[in-house]
Amino acid sequence: MPPAVAPLAPLRAALLASAVFTVRGHASMISPPPRNAIDSSLPPWSHGKHPMTGWIEPYNCRCTNGTDAECNSGQSCFWFSQGCTIGCAACDGQGQRFPSWDHCPGTAKPKAFTDGTYLDKKWWTANFHAKPGSYDDIWRFHPWRAPGKAPVFDACGKAGGTDKEVFNAGAFNATVHAMQGDLGSEVLKPRPTGTVWRRGGTATARWQMTAQHGGGYRFRLCRRGEPLTEECFQRTPLAFASTTHRALFADRVVELPATQVDSGPAEGWMRMPLPDRDP
Repeated sequence: MPPAVAPLAPLRAALLASAVFTVRGHASMISPPPRNAIDSSLPPWSHGKHPMTGWIEPYNCRCTNGTDAECNSGQSCFWFSQGCTIGCAACDGQGQRFPSWDHCPGTAKPKAFTDGTYLDKKWWTANFHAKPGSYDDIWRFHPWRAPGKAPVFDACGKAGGTDKEVFNAGAFNATVHAMQGDLGSEVLKPRPTGTVWRRGGTATARWQMTAQHGGGYRFRLCRRGEPLTEECFQRTPLAFASTTHRALFADRVVELPATQVDSGPAEGWMRMPLPDRDP
């Protein structure tokens, strides 16, 4: 069962309505409960249930809260963007993981994105033995190689990752809240949780790793009253307060070291605590 990972992050801003957990892989926030998990309030997903989504490659957002009985994530892990590589102006919705696939081959990209300058090799999570930028460096166009420099369909994700169901878990079961291809910033409404984060304080956030593709993540906020755009969230990243992760499995809690990028253009991002399962 995929673990839930709980890092700590001190808050740096006030009067903020929305929080985004930005990740370069399949993962989603559990606590505080995000608006993306609203389907957990519907009978098929309530009380920790996780039915399969889609028919091409059935998948679900199953998670665990440690020894707690329920982990109510709904379809939160299916709000993402398919077919997005660094330096492109937009995503194309194609989620196949072909080696060395640049989704915008006609677009010039800074050399630093692919030669290991933007993200030093010590923070890679896959293909560790390849020389940066070489023929063997088959993941050089993937988002983690230049964190924050790949496009997204929407700052709050697209239901199913693309407009029509595709391979690699690109599906979404239609509900009263959303259907395949909907944009999160347009259809997902604020979800009161009772959670209060105070400026300058330290808060605990918990997320699930649904598909182990490596990469990294960070937490960001958008000020209340502003459109929920990628630009808005990029203006207010949160700093991490802990040097460890607590991985919550169904029968135990495991403490793992937290590896944060501490230099270069990608400074402030956190590497996934577990590497890619298919390096």
